[in-house]
Amino acid sequence: MNVRILNEHRAEYAEKMGIGNMHELKFDENLLETAYSMTTSCENKTGDFEFVSGSERLKLTQDPENAKFLHPMQSYIACVGYYSSCENFSSFCLLAPYANPTKDQTKFGKMGEYCTHGVTETKLCKALPRVVPTTTTTTSNPVTDSSVQKDSSMENDSSIQRSNLITLVLTFTIIMLSLF
Repeated sequence: MNVRILNEHRAEYAEKMGIGNMHELKFDENLLETAYSMTTSCENKTGDFEFVSGSERLKLTQDPENAKFLHPMQSYIACVGYYSSCENFSSFCLLAPYANPTKDQTKFGKMGEYCTHGVTETKLCKALPRVVPTTTTTTSNPVTDSSVQKDSSMENDSSIQRSNLITLVLTFTIIMLSLF
């Protein structure tokens, strides 16, 4: 998903519906690491994010009031495609910082009226500061990549994985664009 295009949809929707606290979306590398780990393990994870299937993007035009991509308080995003034997979804995004956003978090008014951290050029609220948990207590879910402290011996492996991930995401994007 193109973040710029999603932000354009968010701005148009906020203006049309009179939403005064619609936040911009920003790409988040920690979310991407978590999403990528989900594709390699084929396991759903929980955290301060909402799982959004790739087919959800259809709601942007068909059912915008229920489109998860248009919840005003979500500020961060990362999207990936499954390239393994996972069968649940062909692609998905993680939106943060809310795992279960509710409609009552929407504040109606002039665009930007309820922005606590300023507004962007398009009158969307600037993204909330991202707080990434450093420790996680889980009972049955594995610890997410974003909650693990990395030591310096892991830096080279991490760089290689990040390069592979970028190549994977770019390939997926090219494939998705060729389908349209």
